Amino acid sequence: MALGLSIGAFSPAPAAGPGEAETLYQRGDMAAAASLARSLNSAEGFSLASKATLVQAAYLSPDTEKQALFELAAADARQALALEPDHVDAHLQLAIALGQLAELKNPISAHVGGYAEEGKALLDQALLLDPDNEWAQALLGMWHLRVVHHAGAALAGQLYGASRETGVGLCLQAIGGARSALALKYGCAAVLVELDFDQFEDTAERTLAAVKDAAARDAAENLVQAEATRLLDELKSGAFERSRRDARESELVP
Repeated sequence: MALGLSIGAFSPAPAAGPGEAETLYQRGDMAAAASLARSLNSAEGFSLASKATLVQAAYLSPDTEKQALFELAAADARQALALEPDHVDAHLQLAIALGQLAELKNPISAHVGGYAEEGKALLDQALLLDPDNEWAQALLGMWHLRVVHHAGAALAGQLYGASRETGVGLCLQAIGGARSALALKYGCAAVLVELDFDQFEDTAERTLAAVKDAAARDAAENLVQAEATRLLDELKSGAFERSRRDARESELVP
């Protein structure tokens, strides 16, 4: 697995956007929303196109189409930043897209490609522009934990400045936030339990159950709830831990 962000945290919460395209996004027609938003040729339009394409790639597309869609989402976010360099959501969307592209590559390719460093720089800039942004804070927490999980604590610290302690703190903050977006709660729960099953299984199960039972605000949150339900079922049935054990054993086979 490569260095990247959790798939659960795919886009900032819906904001007032270019009318009809935003309505299409809310309804779940992500491809049409992205196409219409892109045609507006504005920073807001490209940002919305990136957001919709991230959802399309993460939840609605077969594996064979994911890389191309994540690349398109990244391109849309870069277009938004070219037009408006201080566009916070575009920084976050580009960081997410790069994280997902890194997940599709092997660790060496992801390292050489600089995905982790650019993702961190984008999140740091988003926080500089908006220090209280809950998405930037939670995504930074996931960044730390994913890098530690993939590279190991020592190498993660030496190469990237990533820290388990920092990541856990930021993710627990997101999970505990009464107003935190469902995608952030799901994403942090998924990353925490993957990092340390024994320590965070109970936290993950409680968080996923809360996400499952929450009132979804739009089609994207319905998709997040479906993923949260799937992971919760895997945790409760033992399938998640069996999969982790099998993966560890397969790594030992020459």
